[in-house]
Amino acid sequence: HKTPHTPVKNQGSCGSCWAFACVGVLEGAVKKFYGGNYNFSEEYLLDCNGYGYSCSGGYFSAHNYHKSNYGARYESCYPYYGSKGTCWASSCSVATWISSWYYISGSSSTPSTSAIKDKIYYKGSVASAVYADYYFQAYSGGTFTRNASGTVNHAIILVGWDDSRGAWRLKNSWDT
Repeated sequence: HKTPHTPVKNQGSCGSCWAFACVGVLEGAVKKFYGGNYNFSEEYLLDCNGYGYSCSGGYFSAHNYHKSNYGARYESCYPYYGSKGTCWASSCSVATWISSWYYISGSSSTPSTSAIKDKIYYKGSVASAVYADYYFQAYSGGTFTRNASGTVNHAIILVGWDDSRGAWRLKNSWDT
């Protein structure tokens, strides 16, 4: 199974994977429920979040900046520079917003495989955190089968699964 999602982007040398995961989930949901490819701004989350999230990392609570009291901005108005700057979102109109978001099984626990599949199937893509070691960073195609453990250090988007291979389909933010 694979849910609708938008094209892969590139975060560059900035550790803003958290922003790409949040924006990618929003873009995927809009595509799933309304159609079309919309391009929302990661730089908006990077510059305007009040949590201190930066190119040194962040977390999924940045989704709060897509809620109705803030709203997402279009990439065309608020382009990605890959460095944290001063927020100037007021010069861009709100592109869309969400009323709420949630963790599948809490902010510090791992949901079951069936719970993740259920959310992907009914709601759209799911932001997830992984341990990206050297082998993950060197991935160039095919099914990634390395099972390594370490501290979570990267955010990706789960867009589907392949039961025949026992694999998740994921969207990364390191270009194609």
